[in-house]
Amino acid sequence: MIEETTQKTEQESTAGSQPVAADIILHETDSEGSLRKPGVWLKPRGIVHRAMQILREWNFVPARIICSPVPVDIVAMRQDMSLLVQVISSKQPIPCAKTLVQRYRKKIQDLRSLGTDFRFRKLLMAWSQPCGWKYYDVLPGGLKPAWDLAATGSPQS
Repeated sequence: MIEETTQKTEQESTAGSQPVAADIILHETDSEGSLRKPGVWLKPRGIVHRAMQILREWNFVPARIICSPVPVDIVAMRQDMSLLVQVISSKQPIPCAKTLVQRYRKKIQDLRSLGTDFRFRKLLMAWSQPCGWKYYDVLPGGLKPAWDLAATGSPQS
């Protein structure tokens, strides 16, 4: 039988003498020496954390969602609205909404099916090396640039 356990540990920070808490996930192998595959794929942390930084710059309080069957990477709240955010990272250029729909139709449809539009604003944050960040509202009929959010001073990196 395969088991997964989590241990808490503290180690000294390389930046100073303050202890840093860390979760270490230990995986045990089965009788054949194989590790259990995770139930969901975890998105690379860097791009999701960068998206969270942008949301903070827009005065949202973001929370990262991990290991969930829900197609949302971040839930972000501000006094006037709540966002369900899907983050997409691509090595290929993503110049427009049409390209996003062609390449990521299922992800967009899954996000579209969550909640209702008056309860949550659904946002797609897409990053590609050649094109930088693009922000789109996910609406029942398609994608619309989220210029009102981007106009609040977000970096285009």
